[in-house]
Amino acid sequence: MSLLGKRWILKNRDPEQKLIDKIMANRGLEQSDLIATFFSDKEEFLDPFLMKDMKKAVERITKAIAEKERIIVYGDYDVDGITGTTILVKTLARLGALVSYRIPHRFDDGYGLHDKYIDECASIGAKLIITVDCGISCAPQIAKANTLGIDTIVTDHHTIPDILPQAYAILHPLQSDCPYPFKGLTGSAVAFKFASALLQSLSPDAHLEFLESLTDLASFGTVADCGPLIGENRTIVKRGLKAFKRTRWTGLRHMKQLAKIDDNEIDTTTIGFKLAPRINAAGRIDHPYVALQLLLREEDDTRTRALAEKLESLNVQRQEMTRRAIDEAMKFYKPQYHKHLFIAHSKDWHTGILGLIASRAVNTFGCPAIILQDRGDMLVASARSIDGCNITDLIGSQAQNLVTFGGHAAAAGFSVSKEKLHIVEREFYKTAQKLWGSESGGFTPTLGLDCEVAHHELTVENALLIEKMQPFGIGNEKPLLALRNAIVTEISLIGKQHNHARLTIMPQRSAGSSGPVPVPITGIFFSAPEKILRRQIPNDAPVSIACNLELNRFRGKTTLQLMVTDVEV
Repeated sequence: MSLLGKRWILKNRDPEQKLIDKIMANRGLEQSDLIATFFSDKEEFLDPFLMKDMKKAVERITKAIAEKERIIVYGDYDVDGITGTTILVKTLARLGALVSYRIPHRFDDGYGLHDKYIDECASIGAKLIITVDCGISCAPQIAKANTLGIDTIVTDHHTIPDILPQAYAILHPLQSDCPYPFKGLTGSAVAFKFASALLQSLSPDAHLEFLESLTDLASFGTVADCGPLIGENRTIVKRGLKAFKRTRWTGLRHMKQLAKIDDNEIDTTTIGFKLAPRINAAGRIDHPYVALQLLLREEDDTRTRALAEKLESLNVQRQEMTRRAIDEAMKFYKPQYHKHLFIAHSKDWHTGILGLIASRAVNTFGCPAIILQDRGDMLVASARSIDGCNITDLIGSQAQNLVTFGGHAAAAGFSVSKEKLHIVEREFYKTAQKLWGSESGGFTPTLGLDCEVAHHELTVENALLIEKMQPFGIGNEKPLLALRNAIVTEISLIGKQHNHARLTIMPQRSAGSSGPVPVPITGIFFSAPEKILRRQIPNDAPVSIACNLELNRFRGKTTLQLMVTDVEV
């Protein structure tokens, strides 16, 4: 067992493969042509017209522009929906369309297209609705729009329902009869492909430069929505990260400035952990229009600066609310009750941060978690899970006692009446034991590693190859390696709180070995466990280190560095 209490799982144990070949094989890239394409700097987008209904959708927009019909872009309230909405609103406005936008409120409306917005579109004379990151499961609402003489173009990437809506066109790569080669696009990426087709058809002489300027928004949504960074998503994000550094969008520039982000440090981590939470903060504790209007702004004026500052303020509030709620939620933990499932609820936890609390509980306790907000007669819940535990199986087992529920294997939500809470909670614990029970009585968290790395493989050449694998993310995670037989000769504490550690690492030398003394390598362990911080690991006995191999560039000097994730003593 490791210092973090995790069981390590190696994905590749092939002794014949080189380090980089093992890493590539873990990503399904074993053929030389696939590897060459993966490392190529010539990223090209797929033809958008390969997507089913794309030609039909473009023709409908062409008609709407020619006849000056009012178009409403209706997006989801998360980062993926907001950035996708921004892409299409900017594109349609550039093409001369009469366009405006709507986004539902997370709490007042909930996810998806709603009747009240259909009624509003009819009242203002809109003739066309384009959904972004939603709509595929909104058959009744789209049927209502049809009866009111409003056409709908659905752009979405969520699970295909048994009954498709009767929309004018559906742009969704997961449709069974859609020939589009890449199936992993997110909502903002589908919107980007629609924008690409529109610009290619209606602005052929000047579309490439403008399309390239939209890649930062598409990459934003792709990373934030955990789109797999393979195939065309990888192309979108690689090109989008370059566009981010010189973004033409005033709102994004102000966000970067307030977040104190230097252009040289923009990567998927920056997007996922610094910028995306700011966009999400608006939808979580205020209204997503704050974020959308900031991204749509092109003037560098007091209004734009005010929106950016408002978003920054909301994010600070969200952080403080989340910290306080997590501290409170952790006190609910009782090992005898929460071996297979953690449940906690409070009237003081904001609905918009329930998922954040649940995610922290999963990471802390290593089991699925359900966090609820008590609203009096009703409670709303957000659930998160771990690999191998389908949380919807658990929640669905109590469907008869729930008001609403939905989601997928890793994340879900539901609402339950106060009078049924005790029953549901009791049955959830029983069902979790039945579904996920083990002889040990609980879960042992696991840590997946690509492969072992020998000391002689810790080279600048291998670090450069790994560096070229960027951008990292879902489906192309930063390679995590197991370094065996390592000696930690020195530990020094770093950081303002002295909660991080710098390790000096050497290979174990056999007794009586001759030859040159091996060169030590530095390891950095952020949020190190107590045994490291208290220097309670032996400095003369071998340990195993889970780490990323990186290059540290400082004052013109490049050195190897290990970013330590865990240690086995």
